[in-house]
Amino acid sequence: MRIMVTPIVPLVTGMLILTACTTAPPKPNYLNLCLGQTRVTGNYSIDETRARQNGYPRVVVGNGGTRGQAVALEECIQTRMIAAKVPPKKAKAPATVAGKLPYPDDYVLQPGDAELWPTLTLAQQTRAIEFLKAGSTIRSSLDGDQ
Repeated sequence: MRIMVTPIVPLVTGMLILTACTTAPPKPNYLNLCLGQTRVTGNYSIDETRARQNGYPRVVVGNGGTRGQAVALEECIQTRMIAAKVPPKKAKAPATVAGKLPYPDDYVLQPGDAELWPTLTLAQQTRAIEFLKAGSTIRSSLDGDQ
């Protein structure tokens, strides 16, 4: 008895193998990896809505955790992401209000600056840009206003 192999069988087999080879592996859970590595205590999560100033994930402190341990987790996550060549997220600039300056994301900024920027007057924003050019901060440019 002779078995006939039709051309369809190798074609389907090849497609299944190709599909299996092209499926992307799941992204690593950096928080879980770093929880095991740093052996911190307490509960922590990743803030999906905000990133740190450098664009890497922000860790939120939960029950039994401390901010110091969250910083250790953030540093561990950043180190692992850099090693895996995962680029940081670029912080979104807030929308520019008519008659005001665009968010100065070309400078080193402090946490909360994105939220503060749209609340400043045009004069305050102009002065803040001059302070940033000199290596200072937005908040220090407001010291005379308070």
